[in-house]
Amino acid sequence: TYSYCLLPNHFHFMIRVKEAKFPGFEAFISTQLNVLFSQHALMINRERGRYGNLFCKSFKRIRINSDFYLKNLVAYIHKNPYKHRVSSDYRLYRFSSYGEIIRRQNKIVCYHEVLSLYGGMTEFIEHHEDGDPLNQFLGKLVIEKAII
Repeated sequence: TYSYCLLPNHFHFMIRVKEAKFPGFEAFISTQLNVLFSQHALMINRERGRYGNLFCKSFKRIRINSDFYLKNLVAYIHKNPYKHRVSSDYRLYRFSSYGEIIRRQNKIVCYHEVLSLYGGMTEFIEHHEDGDPLNQFLGKLVIEKAII
């Protein structure tokens, strides 16, 4: 796991999946995650006497093809509490992997892999404090798509 953030109506969870071992591997992973979310919804609905979806939007999977994309998505995920006005300071939001990485804890996130991606703790912090990673990422993505 590279990063996560749990919010009141949605969550972000970035995991690294090893290379495909058989044809249809990506579809298999996607199906397994859909089953997990469906079973979770059924359990909560049964427990609380309700029905329907638990989250506003359905499950979405994105393939990350570059370190640039990966680093900006990690920062975007960590800044989500601020974006959605759940927290005035994403660094203090307790349902995010940001603090786990800063404290170098291996509870859920492999912090050493994340920090090595950035080049170390200082670079990790600077990247997060350096503007809006989503806008920077989307601008770069639009330029890359226009060139292709």
